[in-house]
Amino acid sequence: MLFITSDLHYGADRLGDAAVRKMAREMAKTGPDDIFVVAGDIACDDLRFKLCLELFRAVPGKKLFVRGNHELWTDGREKSLTRFHRLADEAERYGFLCLDATNSFQADEYTLVGAMGWYDYAYRDHSLGIGLDSYERKTFPGHPYPLWNDALMVDLGEKDAAWTNRELRRLEDKLKLLESRTRVVAILHHVPVDGLLPPPTPDMPEDVRFARAFLGSPEFGRILCGHPGTKAVFCGHAHLENSIHINDIPFTCVGSDDERKMLLEYDGSDIRRRVFQT
Repeated sequence: MLFITSDLHYGADRLGDAAVRKMAREMAKTGPDDIFVVAGDIACDDLRFKLCLELFRAVPGKKLFVRGNHELWTDGREKSLTRFHRLADEAERYGFLCLDATNSFQADEYTLVGAMGWYDYAYRDHSLGIGLDSYERKTFPGHPYPLWNDALMVDLGEKDAAWTNRELRRLEDKLKLLESRTRVVAILHHVPVDGLLPPPTPDMPEDVRFARAFLGSPEFGRILCGHPGTKAVFCGHAHLENSIHINDIPFTCVGSDDERKMLLEYDGSDIRRRVFQT
């Protein structure tokens, strides 16, 4: 069985932390042939990152994770990419393999491929009429400070579109290494298809419609749909429960939020969702 969760954000919310601990106790009851994957945003700082991974030390099966945007967050004393790469090594001490830092992981019935993803503003609400410069600054027009905290906590050294293209090429290269008949299950942090997000409507707050631009890029979905072996795709980041089918491929957003943590169970055909909360 493949178990997937995401957006644990350990240390951010008391009730959410209790839900993570409850999930860890349940995962400790799984078997040695099971696989557990965290699809990004484990925690915002190093201490809580380690404390969270320690909770899952007793999980008997293989443990993997994909880095999310929060794994790039720093207070300025360390470069974002330095922390990004360091956490991949740090996680190994707790028995976690960084899936997006390796080409793939071979399970019994399928091959796991990981990518953080990123955003290129393709999901932005064009009806707002906001220029790209505001999205690049992640600041809603007229506001004195950024709406999206990546603007304050992440320094990639290049624009979002350029980083997105790097992530896209990495994913393409990983898939090219696999034979076309290989059954692929992809795990991303950012949202790879627009259909997983609710469509923007005039009754939504404008800042929510603005933030939609930072949730992912449909180019990742295009690449995954173009690989003949893709069997399922899972992501996090959006804190929304949803699942759609494109070309008979299930695309599923885990849906953990601040207080409730979701655990998906995938047996190669069916997806079951469990909710952990207090």
